[in-house]
Amino acid sequence: MTPHTYEGERPAAAHDGLRPLLFLDVEIGAADRAWVAARHAGSALLHRVDHRRGLTGTG
Repeated sequence: MTPHTYEGERPAAAHDGLRPLLFLDVEIGAADRAWVAARHAGSALLHRVDHRRGLTGTG
């Protein structure tokens, strides 16, 4: 699987690599984890969002 990257991810991962990075997407795989690990020196949380629910304020 090829990581699906978007224009905003490159600057976000590279900017101030020691700050925590939160990565939200509907599909996250090993290639995405490897991409972030190779480009971001700080801590990172990759979180899968259910495409049917999106980001909501409810549990």
